[in-house]
Amino acid sequence: MISKVINSYDIHINGQQLRIIEKSEMETALQGYENRALMRNEPRGSKYVHLLIFQWNDNVLEVDLHENESVDNENILLKSLILSLVDRGRINQKESYLVRYNDQIYEYRHDCLTTEKLPEVAKQQNIYLVNDKKIRVDEVDIELEIKNITTIKEYIRSKKDGDSDYLVLKQGEKQVVANKNGDILAYPIIEVMAVLAKKFSQEIITFFTGLKIRAEDLQLNYYLISNSQFYIDHTDIYSKGFVIK
Repeated sequence: MISKVINSYDIHINGQQLRIIEKSEMETALQGYENRALMRNEPRGSKYVHLLIFQWNDNVLEVDLHENESVDNENILLKSLILSLVDRGRINQKESYLVRYNDQIYEYRHDCLTTEKLPEVAKQQNIYLVNDKKIRVDEVDIELEIKNITTIKEYIRSKKDGDSDYLVLKQGEKQVVANKNGDILAYPIIEVMAVLAKKFSQEIITFFTGLKIRAEDLQLNYYLISNSQFYIDHTDIYSKGFVIK
């Protein structure tokens, strides 16, 4: 029997997915069920959904971001959230918006919501430092194509050091990016783009998926995937949902 309904909508930003829910939708919980875990893990099988819960409080947009493993491009995700809320009429368009996230206040101008500047890059020995992220770039002879995915994954596993946030395999204009867990990322990482543009002088950045992006300020576009109603049934044995890896 259906015991609770949660309304949400999903957006897609350059390959990343946000499930956006107003805080009031999450307030009532069924005993034994974890609303946040369920919303991250549905539809079942996706480990790439980031759950974003928001509420307005004294003209400040308060945001909690819950992930299954890690979050990349946080600034881009927050900008896309604001744009989506304005487009849906949930908040009024303003000159600027205040966002409270991770106990800090950020201000975003409306005219800057559709671009993200490439950050500055520093280097320490063989590691690039960008936005407190550590990035290692290995120039390889492996042909970075899907047909070589097994070889690519083996190389990534052999080079995991537990210290770098991102490992970049680079072959000419092509690159594969993996996070510290060894997962290949199918979307552009702003810190990696900055390294490739500013330290390797790449004009065009070609990703593993075939996506090509000019090495300049990143143009942001979000796409609505779905408006959803999730029905929680107290007889469901999966009180947290589940993820197929």
